[in-house]
Amino acid sequence: MTKELLEQYPDICGERKFLMDEIAKADKVDSIAAFSLRLKNANMIAELSAKKNSVEAFLDALPWGKRRLVRAVLKCGTRWDVVRRELHSFKSPDALRMEYSRIFQCPKADEKI
Repeated sequence: MTKELLEQYPDICGERKFLMDEIAKADKVDSIAAFSLRLKNANMIAELSAKKNSVEAFLDALPWGKRRLVRAVLKCGTRWDVVRRELHSFKSPDALRMEYSRIFQCPKADEKI
């Protein structure tokens, strides 16, 4: 999982919903153009759903405290003072930023987990 994909999660969900709404509108019309639009959007929805599921699987695998931090970042973006208020945390914004960046670092081979 990359930070970039995780930070794109709200956009992925929004685009997926938009495409599903377009399909719902196209279902009311019977034409070749509507059929091709449904087919194209169905492929995009499948792609976006796969990305969405991988992000959600990553979140489910995190411990509770880190999951809470990541969900706050998904909700508020990377404005660390806003994230700090969202979490009701006494940590500094820089401490939260570093904690978030450590989630994506690979552990060293010689460290015990």
